Amino acid sequence: MKLRIPLFIITLAIALYMSHMIGLLAGGKAQGVSYLVILLGLLYGFEKTKISEKRIRIITGISLVAMAIALEFWVEPQDLASLFAMMF
Repeated sequence: MKLRIPLFIITLAIALYMSHMIGLLAGGKAQGVSYLVILLGLLYGFEKTKISEKRIRIITGISLVAMAIALEFWVEPQDLASLFAMMF
């Protein structure tokens, strides 16, 4: 069984990571603007190149989503702490 590449989740993680790095270099206002620009740029690029139409195996898709979530928690560790606080 195959599914479409989960590009939206991957795009969110990449945009968050890149905007965090820009925020460290340029400041807080640049971080918010760069997140939106990077997010829209990646989504547009993926749709234009038709990468979003490709199909992959389910285990590969789950691995990509896990990698994207891990990248998001690496950039913002307070999210992981609040998740654990809610669970326990």
